[in-house]
Amino acid sequence: MCVRLCATFDATGWADRQISELLGYSGQATLSSVRKGKTFLDTERLATLGTLRVRQHARANLHWILTGDGRPFLAVGARRDLADALSTLVLSTIER
Repeated sequence: MCVRLCATFDATGWADRQISELLGYSGQATLSSVRKGKTFLDTERLATLGTLRVRQHARANLHWILTGDGRPFLAVGARRDLADALSTLVLSTIER
């Protein structure tokens, strides 16, 4: 799960500092622990991640982060092509 979560973070293009702030953390320590595979987001922060829009037209697919099933990103509005492109990027990174 941590690998999928980190791949999602990376695909957003946001710095860890920005992700930490958006998720309500005071610093980057938790994200650093997630990247090392030592911890995972609590349910409140994970739910918050699922509401954040990436490039205004996609959002993280929490089902995929937790289970690996489906696509990493879901389209918001009419921009399915962006969500598909982000999903392909994440999947290609993980499959290496």
